[in-house]
Amino acid sequence: MFWRVMHEDHVALVADVADRGEGGADPARLLAEALEATVETLGRFVVWPHEHAAPVVALWIAHTYVAKAANASPRLLINSALPGSGKSVVLELVSKLAKDGRTVSDITPASLFRSLDKRADDPGTVGIDEVDNLFKGEAATLSSLINVGWQRGGTVERAVPG
Repeated sequence: MFWRVMHEDHVALVADVADRGEGGADPARLLAEALEATVETLGRFVVWPHEHAAPVVALWIAHTYVAKAANASPRLLINSALPGSGKSVVLELVSKLAKDGRTVSDITPASLFRSLDKRADDPGTVGIDEVDNLFKGEAATLSSLINVGWQRGGTVERAVPG
């Protein structure tokens, strides 16, 4: 319920900005307002370590909506040396606000490959919680899947039965 309300509030704020854009409003101003709304939403749930952290995350979220227009896409790494610092909360927020976002944990390389392959035209946003634990077993396979995805046209070949 908590996340749904947060997401609905954010969608309403951004939709209001978009609605005002139909009358020929300045696109740069509309983007700035949408980013401000996203920063405001992020700030409601997280105490950020630096004043620029929330705006950077908001820009990354905005990028997920236009990533198909880019040749390369940055990764967003949420890390801290301290347990309980809110990394999973930030990841959940980002997954709720990003385009077609979803959060996974303890995913196998095969499962990640298949989920991305099924949605190859528009894979959306995948947030991997506790990603540091994933590299302990099948490190080479998972890291190659993650590493190749930053650039358009990157591929990892796999033999799939059938």
